[in-house]
Amino acid sequence: RRPIMSFFLEFFHITFGLRYSIAFILLGFATLFCSGMLVAFLGRMFGLTKKAAQVSVVFFYSGMTIFFAFFGPMYSYDDPFQYVFLLLSLCFLYTRRYVLFVVVFFFALVARETSIILLPTMVFFCFSKDKHMWSFSCIWFKVVLCAIPVLMYGLFLFLFLQHTNMLAPTQEYMGGERFVHWQFNFQSMQFGVETVFSIILPLLIPTMVLWYYTKHHTVTLFEKRLTYAYIVSIIINTIIVVVTARAREARLFALPLIFLWPILGKYALVVMSYWGKRLYVIAKKQRTVFVRYCVYY
Repeated sequence: RRPIMSFFLEFFHITFGLRYSIAFILLGFATLFCSGMLVAFLGRMFGLTKKAAQVSVVFFYSGMTIFFAFFGPMYSYDDPFQYVFLLLSLCFLYTRRYVLFVVVFFFALVARETSIILLPTMVFFCFSKDKHMWSFSCIWFKVVLCAIPVLMYGLFLFLFLQHTNMLAPTQEYMGGERFVHWQFNFQSMQFGVETVFSIILPLLIPTMVLWYYTKHHTVTLFEKRLTYAYIVSIIINTIIVVVTARAREARLFALPLIFLWPILGKYALVVMSYWGKRLYVIAKKQRTVFVRYCVYY
């Protein structure tokens, strides 16, 4: 159902004689490298300074689901390909290159079907100069923009599964197993706690940085829309993952960070500057109290 990684593994194995394990390592790290470069590129496109864009890359690579991408129970397989295509889609949508957006988002869906979770929020919130987001004509255009890659993917998936004789097994899996994973996630107190922390850990630090930034700094219109897209995606994605997947694969909950990674460096620098000033004031007060204490005695 997700042939992109499998295709490239087969290509490297046949063309260069690489073992599948070596090809997987090369592809995994190469696509993660491309993802990091796209985070920096998008950051600069969104108006970040070079330093802020570099900090965004640091946040991307130091995130739990990226840093431990190939360790259990993360088990990343085709997620780096998905990140590359989603970040490219956001880039083309921001620059209003709609044909390229449709094509690239189609490949994001082929890489992982969970990309569809981000499609409505990406299209409805992330237009760069769209001041009338909810006008009638604008809504219809965005609905069409959402529908085209989904229809393309639906047709591709049907033909691919039929060609590989996987249509019946896939239907059986989707109907019988896919929607009962929530029972696994909450089968006991231990699994319930694991599920809750799998949701919290990938999102906690970026969300706290976002919260501090919006609380103490004026946000632009586009930053507001990225924030709305991030929050709505978290709600939708969390519900879907908890019901249809094993929550211990915490990387699944990190998908909404696509909207936050490119601009997170700016937020982090503002927050660090704010806390740096607060700590300086606190330290200055403490020093004054200490000096007065010494003089008094």
